[in-house]
Amino acid sequence: MYAHPCFINCMTKEKWGILQKQIPRRINVMPRISEPPEWREPEDVVVKALQYMRRGGKALDVGAGRGNNTICLAHNGFKVHATDKDPKQLKRLQERATKANRFLNQKISTEVRDVKQGIEGEFDTIMCNRVLHQMPRELALAFVADMKQHTSKGGLNIISAVMQSGDFWNAAQDRNRLNKMIFKDGFYAEVDELRILYNDWEILDYREELKAYPMGNPEDSLSAQKNKTALLIARKPLVSHLN
Repeated sequence: MYAHPCFINCMTKEKWGILQKQIPRRINVMPRISEPPEWREPEDVVVKALQYMRRGGKALDVGAGRGNNTICLAHNGFKVHATDKDPKQLKRLQERATKANRFLNQKISTEVRDVKQGIEGEFDTIMCNRVLHQMPRELALAFVADMKQHTSKGGLNIISAVMQSGDFWNAAQDRNRLNKMIFKDGFYAEVDELRILYNDWEILDYREELKAYPMGNPEDSLSAQKNKTALLIARKPLVSHLN
């Protein structure tokens, strides 16, 4: 939306202020990377969490993969430690970050690390997106507790978790359809389960929505599995005796 200067001069400051609030604001959440947008879009829950995050804070991206969320945070000024059990994915992450901005990797550190090893250190923000369903339920619950434990006071946890409704869940119940992306005994969240796990924290955002999970080329809509997903942004209390 564009207002001609002559039009602005005919308006009161009060009316112009109201008009400005009506103009949609675009957040530059990602740097330019010469690849299809489908390959580089960060999770919308991560984008929404930017407004709550401590500027210049340190973040942990668990199961970072090719780095969409990591690059998004680094691009917005955060120091990010990205972990993944696949070294090839982390190498690709670093290549993409360098391709986007040769200085971006200065804000990113990577580590080949399995979730079974737990978390080391303390972070202002810990992200775990589309990862919990790859863990047995008991391990996933223990890992969520570990996330909470290693988050600094007033810090954030950001999670997107596959739920017990949709293509992923249905495939997990059918042994004949299992593949490397489907985990039969993984953690599939029940309704409100993620919110309840954080009932001792401040819930800044919680939604349960149908999301697409690309299984091949993201430009091919037929390759996407759709599943209900729990999306959470929660802030750790400042009170020391709480996790």
